[in-house]
Amino acid sequence: MFRFCVAIVSIFAIQNVFAFAPIQRNRLCNANKLSLELSSPKDDFWDLQKKLAKDMSASTEKSLKQEQMEKYRERAGLFLGDIFYFSSLIFSALWCFSSSVFTPISYFFGAGCGLAYSFGLSKYVESLGGSVDAQESVEAAGLGQARFAFLGLLIILVGKFRTFGLEEIPAILGFFTYQLASLSQALREFED
Repeated sequence: MFRFCVAIVSIFAIQNVFAFAPIQRNRLCNANKLSLELSSPKDDFWDLQKKLAKDMSASTEKSLKQEQMEKYRERAGLFLGDIFYFSSLIFSALWCFSSSVFTPISYFFGAGCGLAYSFGLSKYVESLGGSVDAQESVEAAGLGQARFAFLGLLIILVGKFRTFGLEEIPAILGFFTYQLASLSQALREFED
C-alpha cells in the first residue's frame, strides 16, 4: 500500500512537473524576452532623457544668450542716448555762452565723432560673444574694428580746417563726452 501511494504521488508529481515544465520554460523564455525588451526601452529611455537634457540645455543657453544680448543692446542704446543728451546739453551751453561761434561747432563735430566711436565700440563688444557662423557678429566686428578711424578722422579734419575756425580743444573735449556718458551709466542702477 505504501508503494501504491508513493507510485500515485510520483505519477502525480511527474505529471505536474511535465505539465508545468512547458509553462516554466515559457516563463523563462518570456522573462528573458521581457528582460531584453526592458533593457532596450530602458536604454532608449535614458538615451531619450540625455537627448532631452541636451536639447533643453542648448535651448536654455540660446534663450539665455538672447536675453543677455537684448539687455546689452538696451544698455548700449541708453549709453548712446546719454552721449547724445550730454553732447546736446553742452553744445547748447557753449552756443549760449561762447564768444566764438566756432567753439560750439568744434565741440559738436568732436561729439559727433565720439558718438560714432562709441557706436563702433558697442558693436565690437557685442561681437565678442558671437560665433563666426553668426552673420550679425561678423558684420559688427568689422564696424567695431573701424572705430579708431573716427578719432583719426577728427584729428585730421580739425587740423585741416583749423584755418577756417575749427578749434582743437573743444573738438577733443567733444570727442571725450562719451566718458561722461560712461560715468552716467556706471552710476545708474539697473534692476536685473
